[in-house]
Amino acid sequence: MKTANLNRMIKILENISNILLRDFVEIENLQNNYNAAAKFANSSYQKIVDKFLQEFGENSDIELLSGKNLNDHKNCKEFYIISPIEGMVNFSRALPNFSSFISYGQINDDGRKQILESAMILPIENQIFTSAKNSGLFYNNRRVKITNNNNLITAIENIKFSNLCQDQEIRISGSVSNDIAKFALGKIDQVIFSDKNLKNALKLYILESGGRVEKINDYFIAKR
Repeated sequence: MKTANLNRMIKILENISNILLRDFVEIENLQNNYNAAAKFANSSYQKIVDKFLQEFGENSDIELLSGKNLNDHKNCKEFYIISPIEGMVNFSRALPNFSSFISYGQINDDGRKQILESAMILPIENQIFTSAKNSGLFYNNRRVKITNNNNLITAIENIKFSNLCQDQEIRISGSVSNDIAKFALGKIDQVIFSDKNLKNALKLYILESGGRVEKINDYFIAKR
């Protein structure tokens, strides 16, 4: 059963997906001019940020994935982390591997932030992932939980870290959230990345799909 808050996040992402799909078609037409495509992609990103702010209103504590606060309320114990477009280079190059997501959490008495719910949409594939703490992960309203441990395909952010993936096929998609979505579906067996903010925002998907997160050196590894 989805909470009212999670249903609200899904509706916001569906509205944003429609905008991204229209803009993606325009970016495809601009690929012969990289500067124009990049400028249009940045404009689209800001348009999505403004849409998020409009949908949530001024009373919500909202921060970008980068950590920048958009609406900051000092006494608020609830917060949202938003990623308007995760995989911006892909989006600007008209490559389909990108996503938008919202993670909702609360601040504990000790001041630590804890993610409780999250929703993610992959606009091109029309795929929606939702997850709530201790309630599982759902893909297009169907619960998924993968337990195999084949380690056949690894998604890696930095090819210089490939010594951890010896004798395995490596793919680099350019979008960590997109890779974690495929990890949840069992299409990728490990995801290696270095962005701590992404780890904090997306860890719920990894755990609720039956995975775990390990840290080696400066890298995070989603695995089973």
